[in-house]
Amino acid sequence: MKQTRKKMKKGAAFGIIAVMVSAMLLASMPTIISASEELYGDANEDGKIDMRDVTYVGLIILGKKPANELADANQDGRVNVGDITYIELIILGKVQKYPLRVGVTRNEFKLMNALTRPWYEEAYFFGVTHLPLVFYKPDMSLAPCLAEDWKISPDGKSIKFYLRKGVKWHDGKPVTAEDIAFNFEYWKKHKLFCQGNKFDVYLDHAEVLDDYTVDVVFTEPVALSMLQTYLKISTVPKHVWEGIDEPKKYDGGDALIGCGPFVFERYDKDAETVYLKANRDYFAEKPSVDRIEWRYFRTRDSLLMALKKGEIDAKLEYYNPVPGVYAADLIKAKNVELCAVPDVGVPLHLVFGYRQYPTNMTEFRQAVSYAIDYQAIIDLIAVGYGEVPGKGYTPPVLPYYNPDLPKLEYNPEKAKEILDNAGFVDRDGDGLREAPDGSKLRLPVTPHVGYFSEDSYTIRAAEVINPQLRKVGLDTYVEVLSKDAAREKVSRDRDYYLVIGLSTPFAHFGTHAVARYCVDMPSMGGTCKDPELIDLVEKSLYSKDIEELKKWRSELQEYVARELPIIALIWGDAIYPYRSDRWEGWVPMYGYGPCNYWTWFNLKPIS
Repeated sequence: MKQTRKKMKKGAAFGIIAVMVSAMLLASMPTIISASEELYGDANEDGKIDMRDVTYVGLIILGKKPANELADANQDGRVNVGDITYIELIILGKVQKYPLRVGVTRNEFKLMNALTRPWYEEAYFFGVTHLPLVFYKPDMSLAPCLAEDWKISPDGKSIKFYLRKGVKWHDGKPVTAEDIAFNFEYWKKHKLFCQGNKFDVYLDHAEVLDDYTVDVVFTEPVALSMLQTYLKISTVPKHVWEGIDEPKKYDGGDALIGCGPFVFERYDKDAETVYLKANRDYFAEKPSVDRIEWRYFRTRDSLLMALKKGEIDAKLEYYNPVPGVYAADLIKAKNVELCAVPDVGVPLHLVFGYRQYPTNMTEFRQAVSYAIDYQAIIDLIAVGYGEVPGKGYTPPVLPYYNPDLPKLEYNPEKAKEILDNAGFVDRDGDGLREAPDGSKLRLPVTPHVGYFSEDSYTIRAAEVINPQLRKVGLDTYVEVLSKDAAREKVSRDRDYYLVIGLSTPFAHFGTHAVARYCVDMPSMGGTCKDPELIDLVEKSLYSKDIEELKKWRSELQEYVARELPIIALIWGDAIYPYRSDRWEGWVPMYGYGPCNYWTWFNLKPIS
């Protein structure tokens, strides 16, 4: 990975000599590195960091040796006396000799802007440069973050947050209640992502009570459900953003000022790599990682190849586990481990369109559920990494999972029987069923491409399911659309019949839970307007405490098991690969793997 460097300048000889003399005591303490590893500080590129590199940097500064990339030990774009000092600190073990290197594939770096992807998702959700009021722990329970405490009002229509004192933005200014109140109003005004859309429906206002107390007020008693999910926004400084009218287009040099444990340093466009350094003024303990290099890869395959070659240590991206088909190859790779965590999301599901016939019929949906071979999906797509899901959709790792509901069943004869009884029979002998009125049925199975995972995953699932549906006499076909066309059909127009998609862990922690993808309500994404379902969703949204929330979520699962507006196609673990030869102390997080906020404070370099 080469980087563009500025032309190196000569420095003052007396500064070099002074530092070199003071460093002579370190000469017998080399730091050995792998011959295949490209590390800053190995100025003479001999495979180890020792006092010869100090001498070599001095000669570069004097113009006696040609400059090279690795001589810029502190990665500030220059080779000078500061690099000599930095190499000495590496030798003494005071500075980590290599950064944590991570990769991302789903979103490339286009703007260095906290309110654009991938910054909006990864950089705040995993607590890199920006932070929310409350965090998820590794088991997905809530933990304080910018708010050290909070209190929900008895009527469930407001939350009072008590902020930590002494928290600073990266530019040194304090984080106050004014910033927090501004963020809620700003996200609502500009309808930023799913949180902003929720605020547009339910947020009334945010009131500053004092410098470190803010009261967030809602139009409905949705405080608990909002606390569980949508209050987790990437908090940005008011003094930077209050004058910005188009937040997703802003490209100012201060657009990545946050208050998280890492500070943005620079972006190398040629290398498609972001450079971050530890925030020495972070209000909690200092991260155990000094530097992060975050590199964009155009495909999952290229990222995994870089991981196997040792060019990166792990993946840092929001809910993008590796499909099981990659597991066998990764297990064989030297120094690569697989972190398998309970998947709080559903990696593949099937959503029925209620605006179309016959997918708006319960009997038809039941027949489809029996026609699908779930074990075949596990074997062919996940290579055995998974289990047959239950009819209630919600994964068993979640605290409100209803264990009394049956598993989905593959029974093509049962599917045929249901279709026959509903009047869907083959009237012309071509092996395909017509509708009860004799009209032809031709139904597309639409993979939601560009929807979190790589397109091949949902497309492959559609290709596996399609012949199974045809086997029971349904005239179906796989409809592969462009990303824009799929987004328009599934998300905007919602004129689909059968859609293959997935659910993230984040969606499951909202009180809409199983209803997120199938109910037609404000800020929801489905097509079902059944009053019973809407009533259950509203009761879940308006829950005053956790026990009430569990009750309604359990009843939502019972409804889904009976009416089948959505079917989970697989349950299982989420697989995330990482290297084990440079860092130890990875903290696994349900659904999201080893790269997360808690890992930043637990990782240690391997000697």
